[in-house]
Amino acid sequence: MADDPPRPPRLSEQDSSDTPDALPPGELEIRASGSRLRTSLPGTSIAVVICVVVLSLSHGVAGMLIGLVTALLALGGTLVHITRARVRTGGSTVTHRTFLGSTSFARADIGEVVLAPYRSTLTDRSVAVNLVALDQQGERLLRLGSASWQPADLERLAHALGPTPVVHTDVVGARALAERHPGSVSWAERHPVLFGAVLAVPLIVIIRVLLTTAAS
Repeated sequence: MADDPPRPPRLSEQDSSDTPDALPPGELEIRASGSRLRTSLPGTSIAVVICVVVLSLSHGVAGMLIGLVTALLALGGTLVHITRARVRTGGSTVTHRTFLGSTSFARADIGEVVLAPYRSTLTDRSVAVNLVALDQQGERLLRLGSASWQPADLERLAHALGPTPVVHTDVVGARALAERHPGSVSWAERHPVLFGAVLAVPLIVIIRVLLTTAAS
């Protein structure tokens, strides 16, 4: 018997993030959800363990150390993201803060807001709610996904940004979302196989250089 198709997350079923500090009337702030990120840790942990084991078997202690350092850097980046990432809107400005810094844009620049259950590839069975804000020329101003943010918070933000959001009820893929809302999806998502090949070449070169340096 075939597996049932994945059901798009229902926004009303999801809890919102922790209540932020008191804000002036008319302002809204949402924060990255640690509980959402923790749901992806088991799968990520398995991939990290496999990577470390493969590097250890092929390159001994040097490979194991490179794998462990990479895993620790990824974990540290995730923890910093959880504590810092937030979006605040109020007045005429929207501010998006991440661990890399903050970016802001004017609410008047927003031309379209999209809220859609999204599947990145045909073989990917996971479905995430995505919020996309595009400017008047179709350039992407903001994109958030429910892997890091509570779907209920994304819904609240979508309705607070200004334009009436376009809400999709059916699951859409990368190509379909790009066709309906040009600028909403990156080139890498529209061409995942080609992007993976392009990314793999320098990554393999870097790993080989590190392993050669460590072994010498």
